[in-house]
Parts: sequence; C-alpha cells; structure tokens
Amino acid sequence: MTSDLTDIPGIGKTFARDFARLGIWSQRDLVGKAAEDLFQHLVEANERERHKTSKNYLYVIRMAVYYAEGGRDPERLKWHAWKEPPSS
Repeated sequence: MTSDLTDIPGIGKTFARDFARLGIWSQRDLVGKAAEDLFQHLVEANERERHKTSKNYLYVIRMAVYYAEGGRDPERLKWHAWKEPPSS
C-alpha cells in the first residue's frame, strides 16, 4: 500500500508506520489534527510496546500537520523549526 505521507519532508516508511498505528493513513488524515494529541497517542502506543518516544517526534508531527494543511515555507519544513509551539 502506497501512502502520500512519505511525500512530507522528513517522513519515511518508519514514521508512516507510526502514523498508521494512530489511524493516520494519508496527509488528509492529518488535516485539523492537534500535533500534541497525536504525539501523546504515539507515546502511549510506544509505552505499550516498551519503546521510548523522543520529543523530536513531536516536532516532526507538528511539521507534518503543517505540510498536510498546505504549508510549504521551506524554513518551516525542517523539524527543528517546530521545537516551540506554533504562534497564532
């Protein structure tokens, strides 16, 4: 199965599998989602499997939601640009 999630900069097959575990199968599934909620669900899913989840995953999820919602600013398509919550 091919997913457009890997079209998002920084999202490879492994991260796409993590998204699938959360019920996120395509970019469209990310639209309108709260990155912090998705991150928390991923942390919980990983804890059940005794895996640790790096805080960097939150930054990548924030960037992925931004991209899925049409964001294309090259400076914001770097995970480290999302260390702080986006300002309104």
